[in-house]
Amino acid sequence: MIPKALRKHVRWVIASGLATVLLLSGVAFALGTIPGADGVIHGCYNNRTGVLRVIDPGGSCGDRESALFWNQKGAPGAEGPEGPSGPEGPLGPEGPPGPLGPEGPPGRPGERGLTGATGATGPTGLKGDTGAAGPMGSPGPPGPAGPKGDPGPPGPLGPSGPQGSAGPAGPIGPQGPAGVSGYEVVTFRSDFDTTETKSILAPCPGTKRPLGGGFTILGGPLVHVFDNKPFGATWLVSARWNSSEAHPPTVDWAIHAWVICAQFN
Repeated sequence: MIPKALRKHVRWVIASGLATVLLLSGVAFALGTIPGADGVIHGCYNNRTGVLRVIDPGGSCGDRESALFWNQKGAPGAEGPEGPSGPEGPLGPEGPPGPLGPEGPPGRPGERGLTGATGATGPTGLKGDTGAAGPMGSPGPPGPAGPKGDPGPPGPLGPSGPQGSAGPAGPIGPQGPAGVSGYEVVTFRSDFDTTETKSILAPCPGTKRPLGGGFTILGGPLVHVFDNKPFGATWLVSARWNSSEAHPPTVDWAIHAWVICAQFN
């Protein structure tokens, strides 16, 4: 029978490993057919021991297990803010002038000037012979100009010239930060024996770094897990045999650990 306090602690540790996996639901497992063709990862959670195991899409869970599933790829993040507007392009060249509108109607003619005064009549002389015609006298001074007539109404507006060409496009905004790629799940298992305290490091291959990890205790569930965390480029899981049980352990047991790795670009 598992002590109530220990059973609560083990379930809490396993649940924390499960939470890490669920938060990183965009991971692409490299085991068998996991994830399925639809991108969904299937698993079984033991309601009694708190152990989580990943299964093929066609697999099934036991009577004491609850089926869980999550997507390989998470939902897209919120759209980023709109970048600043580029500078305004230069003004396009002026279009050609429109055609000349029709001439307005003529203004009203000015009034006629005053007639100059008639000179005095000289005395009548004796009738002489008819002489040759004399030269024409000079014209009298012009009368004052009449007032200016009102302007005629303006002609209709000519059509607009063609639109100028568009200015050049503004500069491209800066590139956003790079994401991660190359998701991979790597698993490791400690020796299956009666060693009292065990630790296992699950390293990521190459230059990949851990995003999360977890573990399963095999053979002996009465253990205390005191490490389940990233450690450099690896995932560290450490556990010891329950101090209230026999020492050394009377059954073989092992730690099965996994690490979720990715390449940070």
